[in-house]
Amino acid sequence: MTITKENFLEMKRRFLPTVNFLFVFVLLLQHGCNRDISHLSTPKIVKRELGKGRAFEVAYSPDGTRLAVASSRGVRIYDVDTYTEVTFLREGSPWVSSVAYSPDGRSVAYSGSGGIVRIWDTQTRRHAHTLKGHTSLVRSIAFSPDGKKLASAGKDRLIQLWSLRDGEPLWSQMRHTYAVYCVAFSPDGNTLVSGSAGGKVEFWDTTTGEVQKEFREHRNWIESIAFSPDGSMLASGGEDRIVRLWNAHTGEILRELVGHMGVVSSVAFSPDGSTLVSSATRAPNSVLFWDTSTGKQLRTFQGHWAKSVIFSPNESILAGIGPGGVHFWDARTGEILHVFEGYTGWIRSVAFLPDSSTLASSSGGTIRLWNVHTGEQSKVFDVRPSPGGLWRGIIRSAILSPDGTTLATENSDKTIRLWNTRSGEALHTLVEREKSLYTMAFSPDGMTIASARTRYPNKGIRIWDVKTGKIVQSFGEDASGISHVCLSADGLTLASASGNDIRLWDVRTGKTLHHLWSHTARISTLVFSPDGSTLISNSWDKSLRLWDVPTGRLRKIVEWPTGSVNSIAFSPDEPTFATGSSNGTIRFWDMRVGSLRKTLKSGSGDVLCIAFSTDGSTLAAGNSDGTISLWDLSLATDDFHSVP
Repeated sequence: MTITKENFLEMKRRFLPTVNFLFVFVLLLQHGCNRDISHLSTPKIVKRELGKGRAFEVAYSPDGTRLAVASSRGVRIYDVDTYTEVTFLREGSPWVSSVAYSPDGRSVAYSGSGGIVRIWDTQTRRHAHTLKGHTSLVRSIAFSPDGKKLASAGKDRLIQLWSLRDGEPLWSQMRHTYAVYCVAFSPDGNTLVSGSAGGKVEFWDTTTGEVQKEFREHRNWIESIAFSPDGSMLASGGEDRIVRLWNAHTGEILRELVGHMGVVSSVAFSPDGSTLVSSATRAPNSVLFWDTSTGKQLRTFQGHWAKSVIFSPNESILAGIGPGGVHFWDARTGEILHVFEGYTGWIRSVAFLPDSSTLASSSGGTIRLWNVHTGEQSKVFDVRPSPGGLWRGIIRSAILSPDGTTLATENSDKTIRLWNTRSGEALHTLVEREKSLYTMAFSPDGMTIASARTRYPNKGIRIWDVKTGKIVQSFGEDASGISHVCLSADGLTLASASGNDIRLWDVRTGKTLHHLWSHTARISTLVFSPDGSTLISNSWDKSLRLWDVPTGRLRKIVEWPTGSVNSIAFSPDEPTFATGSSNGTIRFWDMRVGSLRKTLKSGSGDVLCIAFSTDGSTLAAGNSDGTISLWDLSLATDDFHSVP
């Protein structure tokens, strides 16, 4: 057959799409294991996912060239020489709480919320085994020294020992009364030690699965245990803030190491066994080094907190999960050598900046600015209070102004502070050293902020000018403990909740306008519509109520089917409001009649906070797994969308 130009063009039109598909498919086969391709399973309705999730544990490869990070979104493996990500493991339930390298470095084990342990072969880059036996979260895993067995323990109180030859269990035990938080093998592989939420340490014979001895010296749960390299000592740490060194053969306590001011989350011996490092989360003097022969404290990383710390095999670097990401410290000086950024805590608040190209978020003690178009983290600010400059305290609650330019924090030093999100600069201290918890709310224009004490004695509701940090109005001294406040768009009406009682106040006069009685349980959320005519309240009675503000009359009751509402946001361009809930759903409602219009289902855990972009085209959802989902609402045409 003679191929004419017309024949060729027709063949190209018919077959080129197939050729392109095969070309892309071959590329994925060749490179998919080395790339983060999780986005391929995410519908286009999710424009982008910001952040890497919450980090829980780190593990070095035996040769020290790789670091694995267990997180709420899977396992990321990094090349520590180039500080680049080389592998992303995400299969089944993405929530991974524990990760470990085999002694020969040929396998990585990881486990998490689904109760399943997976073994990934680093040579073939495939999963070798899927170990099923636990019924809930697996808290800890450990390879035996010969790499032939794996121990796992978890929230279901079960300890299992697995054969890695065939992936079958060798034995299972459930003697603990409480969840088992940690397991570790002795260097000779003959003993497995476990630590539980009840403060009990148990020594197990790895051959028979029988208990050899048990001790209960810790007053509460044990977070971490570790054997010294020669097997002569065992270290343990937990809720009582004391690190204990045990004689691993007799169970005798050799030393009690006191110095931490928070829960001891991690203990690790140096490769030569002469030094023990211990860490506590969100507390001063968090990373401490101890001489194992004398029990003396050698040094402290001032100003740092960390969890899941571990020495590099050559002992020169300490890796751990710190504020803002995974840190590499010089083990002797405490100098930060590198940080893998993008790991966060729970996303507590989100807000678009006026141009909608930047999103501000707050998590733990940090403000993050994200480029909406690229997904890159443009700025990070640590805004926790820093008395004396030595350590940074705890933020108990935080809210962003609607335009994302100001953050208000209630802090562990008993203050309320305002921060500029673009610069991280502290603007004002509104409340200073009052012994109480506070609820706070910005006005929709961000010009004022309301605060109220949630505990007795109540000192009333205060309205502050954001620019000057001065009180412009104070009222409501007769109200009981106030759990929530919110301001109308014009700043002239305030709603407060005390238990199941809602009050509307005239801000100018401080007088009560209406008492809104209808809920049968505690109020959890209050929000005004943009025009101030409607108030929406949410309660633990699993219902939303829509109120007419001018009259105080109840307009509509919306029964909540499942989960609980964590946040409510109004669309800027139509009579729609959205709710984010504890079961990962985002629902859109018609404000006029209170009917459900649309549901989005995210696989990212609880939706803690939501915000519309200024043009209403995008919804940002902050999740309990430490990520932010950006939803393209122009594509939300069906009644239900689900993200796996």
